[in-house]
Amino acid sequence: MLFVLSGPWGVGKASSIRYLKENYDFEAIIPWTTKKLLKNEEGTEYNHIEWKKDFKIELFISEIEGFWTQPFLKQDNLNFYGYKKSDIERVANSIKPVIIEADTGIVDQLKNSINSSKPITGKIYFIFLDYMDNKTFEAKLQVLDSNIRSQKRFHAEKERTYLNSNRSLFDKIIKSDIHENIFEELVDYVLQIANDSPFMLHNRPGPLSNYDIDLAISKKNIIISVEDDLFNKIYNDSSQIYVSKDCSIDLHLSTKCKIINKKDIDYFDLISGDPDETNKKLVKLSGTNLDDETLLDIKEILSNNREAALYKIFIDKTIDIKQGLLLKAGDVVLCSSVEKININKNIMAFITSKCSYSQLGLSISISQNILQPNHDGVVFFQIVNNLPFDVNIYPYIKIAQVVFFRTISNIKTNNYNMSNHTGNNDVMISHYYNDKSFIKVNDYIVSKKSKDSYHRINIKRDKSKEISKTGFLITSIITTLVAIATLILNMIIKFGDKP
Repeated sequence: MLFVLSGPWGVGKASSIRYLKENYDFEAIIPWTTKKLLKNEEGTEYNHIEWKKDFKIELFISEIEGFWTQPFLKQDNLNFYGYKKSDIERVANSIKPVIIEADTGIVDQLKNSINSSKPITGKIYFIFLDYMDNKTFEAKLQVLDSNIRSQKRFHAEKERTYLNSNRSLFDKIIKSDIHENIFEELVDYVLQIANDSPFMLHNRPGPLSNYDIDLAISKKNIIISVEDDLFNKIYNDSSQIYVSKDCSIDLHLSTKCKIINKKDIDYFDLISGDPDETNKKLVKLSGTNLDDETLLDIKEILSNNREAALYKIFIDKTIDIKQGLLLKAGDVVLCSSVEKININKNIMAFITSKCSYSQLGLSISISQNILQPNHDGVVFFQIVNNLPFDVNIYPYIKIAQVVFFRTISNIKTNNYNMSNHTGNNDVMISHYYNDKSFIKVNDYIVSKKSKDSYHRINIKRDKSKEISKTGFLITSIITTLVAIATLILNMIIKFGDKP
């Protein structure tokens, strides 16, 4: 695609081209010219055609097929300026965005070429830049010599005359007396068109900048949504907090969480759940033949018991924003983000905790440091109180930040088990048991233990903790009884000494 800028001198064509080249990786064709650069044009790139003895510029122009013009057409300035047709054809058919500045004489030739029997294919966008008030143009001319001022006035009049007669030929006309306004409107316009090009920097693999994130959000390649009415009320317009300022987006703590149940279960086996409950059910299978059907029965008992134990361990809780959630020393709580994140098939994300939490003695453990392409759901994490005393936490505060990356190519969605990772908006029980590696290990252990234990799994648990607890309890009781006996004995002795 090719963008062609036209307009009078000093309106910002060259500076806009330099900015787009430096910041958005636009390409520019270096024009050919016979003119000498002015002092204020130093740094502008030209393929310069030098006048030499017996040099015929008309012969050069006729031999090289292209688009040529004489911007000033005055006896004291017959300089030629233009581009080779081969260069224009190359960039017009390229998906990489290219931008040039050109006299309206070249614009007219390009338009005629597009409609000719041998047209230039590809997309060319014609843009005209101008001042709103000619007084601004005249004020800028004062820095030039009188002869140069005359040439610039002549050229500006020629450009504006062509515009007035051919306004429909231009895709965009931008006018302002403030250079920054012209610049911003031009950059916004060309980027809206060029953004889909894979050659644009923000479409290349790598981490996304704030501009890239905002662009991806506007194009719905990244969707961040919040379905919590109170959160939206507190932040007034929650969409504004996801306008990235750096290279990340902040995530906030949801009111939904799971706390640890310390009363109903004090031991958990990753294979069998609660071993005592599991053994009670497995003993019924003793003496049966160890065949495939029996193994399936064993696996079903283990699976059901694991699930029951997991639901005993974790209790659903909604955090009241006024009261908060009290975390005792060493407590762990399973949480999620308020935000639901949906990302495209060529974008992945990395989640990291906010260091401000660790500075308070709280650890944020991200349950899923990486969001795979096509992720659609909230982000899960754990909060651990590392302090030796209780801490009260509150929802809706910043808890983590997400950094986005663009992949080299789109993922093959059929290789990604999206059912385990997406569409979940509540704090979940672990998907650990859906993992293929666990299934393989589980099958081996079930088969091996069943054979070793004559058709039943002999699951043992470490009783040392129970013994330790019992010993501590007995010691405490004895100590208390000794203290009471000592107190009674002292009282007897004290009252016995009185007459």
